[in-house]
Amino acid sequence: FQVGEASNFQTGPVVYAGVMYVTTVHVTAAIDATTCRLKWRHTWTPRAGDVWRTNRGVALKDGSVYRGTSDGYLLALDAADGRMLWARKVADAASGETLTMPPLLYDDRVIIGPAGSENAIKGWVGAFRGEDGQPLWRFNIVPGKDDPGYETWKKDANIPLGGGAVWTPVALDTERGQLFVATTNPSPDFPSEQRGDKNLYTNTLLVLDVRS
Repeated sequence: FQVGEASNFQTGPVVYAGVMYVTTVHVTAAIDATTCRLKWRHTWTPRAGDVWRTNRGVALKDGSVYRGTSDGYLLALDAADGRMLWARKVADAASGETLTMPPLLYDDRVIIGPAGSENAIKGWVGAFRGEDGQPLWRFNIVPGKDDPGYETWKKDANIPLGGGAVWTPVALDTERGQLFVATTNPSPDFPSEQRGDKNLYTNTLLVLDVRS
């Protein structure tokens, strides 16, 4: 099967009810998993500049397919025909944020966070309502000035500081409602003395309440 876009291919295929869902940077395709024939294809037209031309897959629930885009949008598509149900800008491509990870779905929540540590983004992970993408909560992996952990970063650094991106799938303990998030490196990687103390919450395993 040829997806129809010249790009890298890092998708993790998802199969449900005999249909395989794959992604490229802009294309989401549904394929008959038995015959390899295309059922539908949706192509996203970027509304901002692509940050990194990478996508790692979709999540499915209640007849909808969810994915992120390189320019910071969260999409919901109809699993039957690929029709776009909604698109919401949740990440800031202008600051280097890009959505590459497959979302995680739980109850009415779509969990996702941006990649881009090397761009000195201020990493976060957030929950969005599956019905329309409305933000429900956000945890700042690089704390803002009113968040715990802000004191672990230099205040007078003469270089852009950030990191703490999320680009791999998160995990969920459904019995306890605990979300496990592996965060990535602080930025810049070197020299570390420019960044200050422990640089919470980068290079960390976070356990968050999935509801709050």
